[in-house]
Amino acid sequence: MRWNRIWASALILVIALFMRATAGVTAQATDPAPLSIARQGYLFAILLTHSQSGAFGWPVVDARPDLVKAILAVEPNGPPFFDVENVAAPDWFRDAATQTRPWGITADPLAYSPPAANASDLAVVRQEEPDGPDLSRCWMQKSPARLLPNLQKLPILILTAEASYHASYDHCTVKYLEQAGVHPTWTKLADVGIHGNGHMMMLEKNNMDISAVMSRWLAKALDGF
Repeated sequence: MRWNRIWASALILVIALFMRATAGVTAQATDPAPLSIARQGYLFAILLTHSQSGAFGWPVVDARPDLVKAILAVEPNGPPFFDVENVAAPDWFRDAATQTRPWGITADPLAYSPPAANASDLAVVRQEEPDGPDLSRCWMQKSPARLLPNLQKLPILILTAEASYHASYDHCTVKYLEQAGVHPTWTKLADVGIHGNGHMMMLEKNNMDISAVMSRWLAKALDGF
């Protein structure tokens, strides 16, 4: 494998998504900027997203499943449909008043099967009870759920830190993807012996331990590619 080109492709995507997610962009574009790498002669890309850039990553994969060979989504923007606000006991969590991600995991249209012409075509329902006392209730599709066939075509890692605010709702993103026929690997850092990290885990003292977890997953996911 030509690793220099692999990591160059990944780096271009990371930089592009980071710039878009931190430049005050509130509405996603229908033609994500990182897709331009397809015109630069790169063989393929490994997509790494974090936080706000997570919502930009899914449309890139959906539009070019032939180009993106793996996605590592570190606490991707979520949960599906509504932002979650922290409130006092006994509720702890409250949905925002309006949908931030009307297409489920993103604000951009995705290629569902059967097709959804508009985001309003997605019939959704909220869990009656959360999966745990410290977890928010998830919004899911009503059965039968539409599938996301393009996201089924590549390995996906979702990474969640123990002490991050994402720990209360990343499971909703995983459940939504699984309901849509996608099978991500969900790694909770605490489950692999890495404790105490927050959302900005790349800036923390044990960041190399976390990168090792990601590298091992990626090597296994692309084994033989």
